[in-house]
Amino acid sequence: MGSEKRIQSVGNATRLLKVLTEAGGPLRLNDLSFRLNMTKSSVHLLLATLADAGFVEQTTEGTYRLGLGIFEVGTAALQQLGLGAVLSPPLEALAERTREAVTLGVLHRNEVLMVQRFESDQVLRASIRVGRRMPVHSSASGRALLAFLPKEDRDALLAASEISAAELRRVVRRLRDIRDAGYEIQRDEWAAGISSIAAPVFGVTGAPVAAVSISSPSSRFDPQPLIEPLLHIANELGRLLLQVQAGPGHLARMAH
Repeated sequence: MGSEKRIQSVGNATRLLKVLTEAGGPLRLNDLSFRLNMTKSSVHLLLATLADAGFVEQTTEGTYRLGLGIFEVGTAALQQLGLGAVLSPPLEALAERTREAVTLGVLHRNEVLMVQRFESDQVLRASIRVGRRMPVHSSASGRALLAFLPKEDRDALLAASEISAAELRRVVRRLRDIRDAGYEIQRDEWAAGISSIAAPVFGVTGAPVAAVSISSPSSRFDPQPLIEPLLHIANELGRLLLQVQAGPGHLARMAH
């Protein structure tokens, strides 16, 4: 295969991914063929290649949508782009306002990876270090993310968690409550003596890209005064991410 053809193949693959991103939901093969102005056989070959990498998934209805592989790449990109300078001020403000530990977590495989943290200024405080991984099914941040993922992604992650059937039913019921409330409250479940409240941060496609959480020792945990500031900061982080995705100029201005 010549270099021009290789470049064209990569270009077609990126065009397909952009079409799926902008669609905001699954598309049929015919729709993709029309939007890309390509034959169905060519589009099908691209889809198969991207599916092997986890970037595209076929639904039970036979339509196609972005896969979890794209989510993981996007998560890594957010970390490597130096977005700490962009996202840190709201997180720090939340920690100062609540006087409790605040963390930002992202989905990594079937776990939640803590990528940013601001400590409580109190002597007795919850200790969760950056780089810590938490189970997606039993942590407040994990459930806040799971609740708003597409059902097939959610089911795949829960299956990978290898939990019992009884626990799976309990988690699924809990996720419905989280979707209704917009946040998750957890007491002494992931770690004894630590309680948390978490909310999702949504990206440009409307899917959750991160979760922000507030944690404290269970002995003084009171979620009610934390709900409003948590949801406000989660929305603010989503707004900042939308601005970053508008172009590198926004990132440069926001980081200085």
